[in-house]
Amino acid sequence: MRACPLLVLVAVVSLGCTPPAEPKKPEPSGPKKAAELTPEMQFQQAYAGGVFCQSTSCTVAVTVGAGCNVSAPTLGISTTVSDAVIHWVIQPGASGRVAFVENGVNPKDPAKWQAEFKQPARVSDTEFTWLDKNKLNGAPGRRQYDYNIDLTQDGKPCHKDPTIINDY
Repeated sequence: MRACPLLVLVAVVSLGCTPPAEPKKPEPSGPKKAAELTPEMQFQQAYAGGVFCQSTSCTVAVTVGAGCNVSAPTLGISTTVSDAVIHWVIQPGASGRVAFVENGVNPKDPAKWQAEFKQPARVSDTEFTWLDKNKLNGAPGRRQYDYNIDLTQDGKPCHKDPTIINDY
């Protein structure tokens, strides 16, 4: 006796013998695309340990360890900020007697720096400030400014070369 294909099909369907549906796969949770990240998140990815400033008062913590071991984070200034006062502050607990020199925070390229930075001031032995306009008409965003931090530790000169990124 020969089986009728239509009869077999009807029997399979009526018995509920359809293959089970594949379970939905979860969406990948890998790193977000740059377009999905906030500017602060993008900055943190690019400059791990950096400080992203979104106000008109930005503080850069300067730490000084034994042997003139100076550290200061990269500073990013948000595009939403104009005329930010940057405060470089030597942190308490610095090793030895530590003080900014008279020109304690100074540009590597003065001609480039003077377009956006004004009013340098040595406020005290442990604080130095500059006014950062953070806006240049027609200029690209994310402008990098390299600078020097010069101070003394127990009379010995110390130096660090950090960076500011404007309009991030």
